[in-house]
Amino acid sequence: MHGFGVNPVSSIREHVITNFSNRNAYITAVNSKKMPVNVSKHSPILDKIKPIILRLPYHSLVRKSLIKVDFVPNSIFSKLDVLLSNNLIVEDNDSWQLTKLGWYWYINITFWLMPEEDQRILKAFIAKKLGETGRFIAKKELMYI
Repeated sequence: MHGFGVNPVSSIREHVITNFSNRNAYITAVNSKKMPVNVSKHSPILDKIKPIILRLPYHSLVRKSLIKVDFVPNSIFSKLDVLLSNNLIVEDNDSWQLTKLGWYWYINITFWLMPEEDQRILKAFIAKKLGETGRFIAKKELMYI
């Protein structure tokens, strides 16, 4: 589980479980002894790279012993090399760890480490949400690379 309450995300064995994002609907459902969730399926490779993509940015440390290296795409290791060369992470024999600078950029690191297809989906989701009223983000605040 990566969160709780209205917007948690759990990723377990090729599945992602999320609660409804509507807070009022969530509270009403929980008060009625219901647990509103969405379940979706994802590629098995995501379970292999999840410790790098999620644990490193959010917990600042990932032990290499947790990684099944044979299943991790080379593109992820190339991205780790870029993070190293830009002093966003440090590496030793046992782990990768965020630097202080990396802490400042942790959410961007999370996005950047994601597979390109997931980045595309997230960008499309954000673009769609920008059209809704009540959003506090302006298009000029977004930068896609």
